[in-house]
Amino acid sequence: MGVRFVCGFVIGCLVGLLLGWRLILERAARDGMRFVVFWLSTWALAGAIVAIFRIPHWLKPGYKGVRDPDQQRATSTAEKLRPVDPEAYNRLTHPSPKQLHDFVAWLRETTLSELERTRGDAAATRAVFLRFFQRGLRADLLLGELTDIMPSILNRAQYSGPERAEVIAMLKAMSLEELGVKHDEQGARFEDPAA
Repeated sequence: MGVRFVCGFVIGCLVGLLLGWRLILERAARDGMRFVVFWLSTWALAGAIVAIFRIPHWLKPGYKGVRDPDQQRATSTAEKLRPVDPEAYNRLTHPSPKQLHDFVAWLRETTLSELERTRGDAAATRAVFLRFFQRGLRADLLLGELTDIMPSILNRAQYSGPERAEVIAMLKAMSLEELGVKHDEQGARFEDPAA
């Protein structure tokens, strides 16, 4: 209660100063300090009274916290933070940046572990990269976003110079049809070859 009184007093004084600054300067210039003190103390007292008797909504007896009647906001927040199975992730159904970040991290780590197992086998390495692109496209990531992830995968896979050049040449040779991207009169779309 005392804190609210002091805060209201200070805020009231500042409001009085803000609203009457011209009047205060004019009266102070003519040695009317009694008016200046009266003006500021009236505003300060009014601010203190408002602060004491104005009860914030969160202090009222019926306050139950931040809730929507239909719980929509609480549900959407929980939905954004809920982990999603990476194999079932889709950006359109799970638009949360956290879920996207989790999926990209999973995709990168899964691809790296598969590359470690297939090191030295060109056909198996090609299959790993095809799965990488297909998983990303199935999750509605853009091809550009997937190619932006590629350098970090190649760096962490620690390919030697000739191996790296071979892998990059293999990636450049992949066609959109191999990745599952189909072109027709409706435009380009991803069709999952596994489905």
